[in-house]
Amino acid sequence: MAPEQRYVSKELTHFVGRSLPSDQARFELLVSILKEEGSGYGGEKGLWLTHPPHDPKQPGGNLVLSGNPLESLEKGELVCPEMVCFCDIPSGDLGIHMEKYGQFGIAFTKEFLVERGANPVFYMEQNAFLTDHRYANGKPERHTRRGEFFAKAAEDWKKGANNGDRRNILKNAVNWYFFPYIKLFGSSLDDNHEKNFYMEREWRLLGNVCFQLDDIVRVIMPCEHARAFRNAVPAYSGSLTLV
Repeated sequence: MAPEQRYVSKELTHFVGRSLPSDQARFELLVSILKEEGSGYGGEKGLWLTHPPHDPKQPGGNLVLSGNPLESLEKGELVCPEMVCFCDIPSGDLGIHMEKYGQFGIAFTKEFLVERGANPVFYMEQNAFLTDHRYANGKPERHTRRGEFFAKAAEDWKKGANNGDRRNILKNAVNWYFFPYIKLFGSSLDDNHEKNFYMEREWRLLGNVCFQLDDIVRVIMPCEHARAFRNAVPAYSGSLTLV
């Protein structure tokens, strides 16, 4: 028998309501997501996971290059894509992640989300030194940190793309399929540090996600909300993981 691995999951999980003031508010948001069907941009109908401004009728998935890439390093982002994020963590190992993002999650199979464009991020240790002749300030040896390099490269790319001196196909490739998936992190941070993004094994899907109730493979919530959830969403027949 082949040994089982617990490094990654067959599911990708999205947690809702991190910024809300209470578990009750998060529970109500979860229920509303699983009950309120609507039409999206292009006429697609179903349930929705959305990014701000949380309007599926908008085309979504816009990409905003940071006005100051160096400052954006503090947030761990180089660009600000409109996206829905998921973590690739087995359900039994979600404890640290839930301490940061709350305990109300919705999981789908990887296959379901990959068909809709989901992709893992590219993790880069922002403090790792590299040899770079353009941004080394006259010091071509390893005096440039990787995070600083990509921040300056993003700034240069933004200027160049705006000036129209790059081929459109390459501009689109970098804008949409490279920079949006870069995730900077610090490897020296504790496992439960809120900025230890490497622990999240993040996947991103640009735009909003349309789904049906049967597409969900797992719902996660505190056990005290289980009965209310079953009453509120009786049609849900997938796994319910209580924490």
